[in-house]
Amino acid sequence: MAILAALQYIDITQRTDRKITIYTDSKVTRDKVQNSNIHINKLQEIRRKINEINKTSGEVTLCWVKAHAVILGKKVAVTLAKKVATNESLT
Repeated sequence: MAILAALQYIDITQRTDRKITIYTDSKVTRDKVQNSNIHINKLQEIRRKINEINKTSGEVTLCWVKAHAVILGKKVAVTLAKKVATNESLT
């Protein structure tokens, strides 16, 4: 899941940004992460990671974007997400 990979990257690189925004084209996933009544392991792991980062580094926000919208940097983001999905190195 790309959201979890992004959170892990933020954690590994020890980012100290005060506001961190993760963009996703999956409105369903974003909504499920925000609904603490849904107890699925991956969602709980994402929530735990968000809480850890919020306590130490800043504020994490999940933002939904329309899947086929023209967004600056989207091609780079898709490429990075595909690398994460196939366990390729980001460097």
